[in-house]
Formats: sequence, structure tokens, C-alpha cells
Amino acid sequence: MKYLIACVVALLISVPAKSYGECVTQDYAKTVEPNYDCPGPGEDTVVPQLKYKLSVGLDKDKAAPFAGILFEPNQVLQLGLRIKGLRRLRYIEQSQTQARIKVEVDFTKSMAAAESKLLENQRDGYKGQLIDTRKELDSERAWYRSWSFGFVLGTAVTCAAAVSLAVAVK
Repeated sequence: MKYLIACVVALLISVPAKSYGECVTQDYAKTVEPNYDCPGPGEDTVVPQLKYKLSVGLDKDKAAPFAGILFEPNQVLQLGLRIKGLRRLRYIEQSQTQARIKVEVDFTKSMAAAESKLLENQRDGYKGQLIDTRKELDSERAWYRSWSFGFVLGTAVTCAAAVSLAVAVK
């Protein structure tokens, strides 16, 4: 009994003096660190909320006053600390997962914006190339569609026809 009292006193001294109030299910979405002595979200459906009876001393070779599982005081402390540690680990992993998801979303958004900007720049480049090609095509067509080319060609054809007619008549 003295050993149990010493363990409880040592545990009470080592626990920081925080005023958590009533022990309710903790919300891990908040930025404030939760009370790990209280159940986490969804834990009430996984772990039944048992009503514990007061500890009683047992004598060797005598029946226990009620049915249940018997543990040594050290094992009870170890299980309590393990549950507390698992709650803390769950909170830390959930916080890290939320941060990782936020980074992935930001990365995906930045990649989509960069790809959109690249495609927009490519489209603008292609439009510029199309305009330049059309200008070159129009400038290349202009030499044989101009009136001066038609006049020179008409004169040359007429002269050739006249010469061939003169040669044929002779």
C-alpha cells in the first residue's frame, strides 16, 4: 500500500500543473496542444468508457472481492503512460499529415499555375509565328500579283508572239 501511495505521489509531482477542467474528448484540429490524459477523437467508440472501482488490497490465497483483471502497480503505470504516449503520437502524426497535405496542395497549385503559364506563353509564341508566316507569305505572293509584273510579263509575251509570228511568216 505504501508503494502504491508513493507511485501516485511521484506521478502527481511529475505531471505539470495544468488546469484542463473536465476530461472531454479532445479536438486535434485545434492549434492548442490537447490534454493527453483525456481520450482523443474517435477514441470513445474504440475504447469503452469503463467505470473503475477503487483499488483494494489483496491477500495471498484469498479470493478477489470482484471479478476483473489484476495488474501490478508498475504495469498499471506503464499501460497508462503507453496510452498517453499513443495519444501524443496520434496528435503529432495527425499534425504532420495535415502539414504534408497542405504542402502537397500548394505544390500542386504552383505546378498547375506554372504549366498554365507555360501553355499560355507557347500559345502566344505560336500566334506570333503564325502572324510572321502570314506576313512572309503575303510578301512573297506580292511580286507576281503586282501590276508591274503583269505589265512586264504581258510585254514579254507580246514581243515573243510578234517574233514567232515574224519568223513564221518569213
